[in-house]
Amino acid sequence: MGLLPHSATRWMLPPTPNHTRFGPHHTEQTGPNTGTVTTRKGVSHMATNVTDKVQTTTPAIETNTRTVKLFTLIALAAIIVGAGSMLGGLAGGIYTYQSAAVENINTPGDAVIADTAVRGPLTMWAQSEVITRHQLDRTDGLRYAEMDRLVPQTDPDTGEIILDDAGEPVMVNNEVRLSWIDATALTTVLGMGIMAYALSAFAFVIGALLIGLGWVVLKLRSSSAVLN
Repeated sequence: MGLLPHSATRWMLPPTPNHTRFGPHHTEQTGPNTGTVTTRKGVSHMATNVTDKVQTTTPAIETNTRTVKLFTLIALAAIIVGAGSMLGGLAGGIYTYQSAAVENINTPGDAVIADTAVRGPLTMWAQSEVITRHQLDRTDGLRYAEMDRLVPQTDPDTGEIILDDAGEPVMVNNEVRLSWIDATALTTVLGMGIMAYALSAFAFVIGALLIGLGWVVLKLRSSSAVLN
């Protein structure tokens, strides 16, 4: 049997197998065609953990930024609304005072606050109370709904009841009862003035509270930003 050429012998040799070794922290693969390839599991796990932390931290930062912006907008809105409320309350109080001053009313001597110009809520209350008291004295303690609508007409000179042709009393509107309309109108206007002062004071106080709340939120936001 003749000898084969060197080149043919080379192709008939069995291929050299690749060798792979495994370890607790790395995997190594060797072979004639691959060289040496090493993969370290510890490094791979570390890179994965860092990537996960970055991906977890980024949404947290974005959420914190949105929260800070939201609280800032709420605080600014509270300050703006509070300032408007304070200005509205102040304007309402000034307008009510000027409207009362134009009428140039003074409380009578028997009022709770006697001989005083009606300007503020206390003098308005005193004037309303004395009007009601005088009206009750005039009607013998009877209110509007407690009095008769029609009463017999009397002669202003003699005080006798006037009779018609049939001998029946002539009935006329009860003027004393109608006087309650004027008294009620006056006390209602005074009561509205007192309510206007109360609403103006309420708006002013609420506005001050809103401004204070907005300022506190802004300070807390600044403190939180410094700590972070």
